[in-house]
Amino acid sequence: MDNNPENWPAWATEKITIVPYDAEWPIMADELIDELNALYNFENKNFEHVGSTAVLNLPAKPIIDLILPVNNFKDLPIIVNSLKIRNWNLIPPELNKKEGIRTFIKVKIDRRYAHLHLVTDNNVIERYIKFRDILRRNQFVFDGYVKLKSQLALKYNGDREAYTMAKSSFIETVLNK
Repeated sequence: MDNNPENWPAWATEKITIVPYDAEWPIMADELIDELNALYNFENKNFEHVGSTAVLNLPAKPIIDLILPVNNFKDLPIIVNSLKIRNWNLIPPELNKKEGIRTFIKVKIDRRYAHLHLVTDNNVIERYIKFRDILRRNQFVFDGYVKLKSQLALKYNGDREAYTMAKSSFIETVLNK
């Protein structure tokens, strides 16, 4: 994938769609973890299902987010080759622009199906998990996040990066309380 959006695959520019919670999402996450472990022998097996699909009754983009701590990215070329067999695509770091994170996107029928975030920074992992857990137990935060996501999905429907950035101040506020 290059820097020219005109050359990007359909899944890279698909619209943001928020759907009602699906009880299959945790099952799908477990199946994806099994798939990933079958494709590559990750040194660490501590995958976490994070993001909105990991929170009971939270409307979400129907994309399973998984996170896995890694020590470094030295085996990344081998991982890329192992995962591409099942349509896991590495977002080039120059496009992702997140230090210490390498993100793969699993594609099914030209749509994003799942994300795998390999992360070297334990603080980043802790923040993903902390936010997920706050949403699971705090109805006030949960309700505010549902409302915000719905508004932002309408406002930034064709711009995933803007949608994600617009949620960041809410997430930071919640995490810093």
